[in-house]
Amino acid sequence: MDDQPKTPPQRLGIYVLQRAIGRGGMGSVFLAVDPTLRRHVALKVLAPELAADPDYVARFRREATSLARIRHPNLVHIYAVGEDGNRHFIAMEYLKGHTVAEILRQRGALPLPVAARILGQVLAALEKVHAAGIVHRDLKPANIMIDEDQRAILMDFGLAKPRHDHSVTTGNTLIGTPEYMAPEVAEGQDADFRSDVYALGVILFELLTGRVPFHGNSAIATLRQQVEQPTPSARSLTPTLPPQLDAVIARAMAKKPDERYPSVRAFAADLAALVPTPELTALAAGARAERGRATSAAPLAGYTGSPTTPTVPVDPNRTATVPGLAAAAAEPPTAPTMAHVSRLRRWRVATGALAAALLLVLALLVLPRVLRRRPVAVEPTPSAAVYVVHSRHHEPITGRLLTIGGAGGLVSVKAAAGVVEVPYVDVLKIELVAGR
Repeated sequence: MDDQPKTPPQRLGIYVLQRAIGRGGMGSVFLAVDPTLRRHVALKVLAPELAADPDYVARFRREATSLARIRHPNLVHIYAVGEDGNRHFIAMEYLKGHTVAEILRQRGALPLPVAARILGQVLAALEKVHAAGIVHRDLKPANIMIDEDQRAILMDFGLAKPRHDHSVTTGNTLIGTPEYMAPEVAEGQDADFRSDVYALGVILFELLTGRVPFHGNSAIATLRQQVEQPTPSARSLTPTLPPQLDAVIARAMAKKPDERYPSVRAFAADLAALVPTPELTALAAGARAERGRATSAAPLAGYTGSPTTPTVPVDPNRTATVPGLAAAAAEPPTAPTMAHVSRLRRWRVATGALAAALLLVLALLVLPRVLRRRPVAVEPTPSAAVYVVHSRHHEPITGRLLTIGGAGGLVSVKAAAGVVEVPYVDVLKIELVAGR
């Protein structure tokens, strides 16, 4: 008989902890048991060193309150939020499966129908989130789980924020993941719904090609690419994709927020025209209803983006007309009108010829300079701005960023005493203190 005392199970509130199943920048996730309902839950626990910071506690609780009021089959469900001593936790649905990031690492690029199905379900979930006035702000494959029923589940709202909520501020803290960060966020502006649309465009590109569109040798280099470089062609990496898909991705990832899709429904509508999954088709129907209301209020309003912008599919059984156009066409033009049109045409031809000549002169002046420029490979240079890197096992490090290596890599800072390296997984936040 064993007379040795057994170690009692560790508890948080009513929950019995079993084992750690994940770790993130704000804390750890444990598999736990709810003894009252006899079911497994995922228990997200705020890191002890952050529990003393009211800003992080408020952000952590906001994740729970943001999600608890939204129900959708493609969103992780929140059961409870609580505190046990100084330990803050969120009890949520325990999901068995793999993240999309893990699937991409194992399989590489996914077939278009599979990618469209995953993105369609994420869009459907995010449509509910945006309708509640919440911006996710950290959309990426690592935050999308494919469960045992092959559902795509949107998770991890640790950076989510009601659009007009300024109760919890981040100052100049750099938050989010550089590879999925919209240009305006990279430049220090606040994120809105269109910033989420940009990240969805990045995710679609990655699902179809197996790689992100922008990835530099440091976080600063990646953010600079987000701001400055045009969106690459997914079809150049995966030639079997339909040509229209590049235009869909380009609009989702437009540098200016006003040139992106105004909503996830509009994004889904163009994607559904290429791959009509059930989720995309349902969202597209909502987008058509939105366009119908907008058309009745302003018949000539529309998107005026670049020539590569995809056109919205038109119902072949419906004839689109512009008010007043048919009546004008029914009346024959008079002789004075024809003379006016003739003069107008001559003026337009002359103006066009002058513009073409000016463009030719400009090209002859600029082109030689452009051709003389040669891309030169350079070693990573410190960021122009000064940051403070907060981590678990180091004092705050102040200096200029050299690299942010991502999961499994190192964050390198050029400090006054020399280069300091910190494991990426130990970094809590990177705070901008001077410069941009």
